[in-house]
Amino acid sequence: MRISAKHLRDRIVQLESEGEVFNSLKNRNEVAVSGLTQVAREAQDRVAHLEARLR
Repeated sequence: MRISAKHLRDRIVQLESEGEVFNSLKNRNEVAVSGLTQVAREAQDRVAHLEARLR
């Protein structure tokens, strides 16, 4: 079975588009993880501060 050049070009365009979508999702996830890490760090700092006040 022979695949036409047009079919291959169309498939390349489709895969490039999907790659852009995955990169966008990856970037959003990295930002979300960074934000959640910062929130967790701040919460740990508050807990440590409150524990120190209890002593």
